[in-house]
Amino acid sequence: MKDRVISAFTLVTFLAAIVIFNHSFPLALNIAIALVSVLAVYEIVLALGISKKYMLVIPSLVFSAVLFFLPGGMDGIWCKIAYYLYTVVLFAAVVGYHRTVSFRKVAVVYSMSLMIPSMLGTLISLREFDSYHGMFYTIVAIFSAWISDMGAFFAGSLWGTHKLCPQISP
Repeated sequence: MKDRVISAFTLVTFLAAIVIFNHSFPLALNIAIALVSVLAVYEIVLALGISKKYMLVIPSLVFSAVLFFLPGGMDGIWCKIAYYLYTVVLFAAVVGYHRTVSFRKVAVVYSMSLMIPSMLGTLISLREFDSYHGMFYTIVAIFSAWISDMGAFFAGSLWGTHKLCPQISP
């Protein structure tokens, strides 16, 4: 529980800094989302056990970070070029690793490297939706996820007698 409180305090402080400096340094949200995206993709890579396959890992991490800084946003031509280049590089790497990495693992890395940044990019799109209320929309989206997670944790702690999936969520 102590670790959860420390993590929550750190994340709330980090989010508060992003909100406070939104007008003077709007790239702060992009940097934070890129960092979360890279960490999420890397966690998938670790779960699949392919962290030493650098021709799969490095393009996936770079792709999941660079999308948030391309001109034109997630709908621009540079984003489409990044998607194309990532697809070509990753499936070219399949040729090199075809004996040691299953196609299923490559498909999981590929699909998660596309989906995670795309979904997290909606937070940036929410901010850019309205110049006055955009950051409020972003905060509401983030807090709705956090509050439902906290509610599930406390309900499970209070009323739960057995863990649902102890191997997945200790």
